[in-house]
Amino acid sequence: MAWHLLLSCEEVLAKYQQWQTLDKRPEKVTITATIHDIVDALRAQLKDFLVHRFIKRNQAAHFAQLIAGCDGCSVALQVDFSENATLLQQDEIQSAH
Repeated sequence: MAWHLLLSCEEVLAKYQQWQTLDKRPEKVTITATIHDIVDALRAQLKDFLVHRFIKRNQAAHFAQLIAGCDGCSVALQVDFSENATLLQQDEIQSAH
């Protein structure tokens, strides 16, 4: 019976949403695919996700350790730049006041 269920899942369509870059901008796209194709897509993204999670957790632990060790003369600063950040002020016609 489980084998029959597995075979029928290949024919069942499901919808899910995923971020994709379209015209150099991220957009949430709805994708319709079979369960088999969805599982394959998740497997393809798993390695990158696990690396991202590992880095994020280590950075968070290191930052927490830095904050815990701050004395009265130290500053802990976190700056988060987006991937597409641009700094234009140097090249602007009018300077900032």
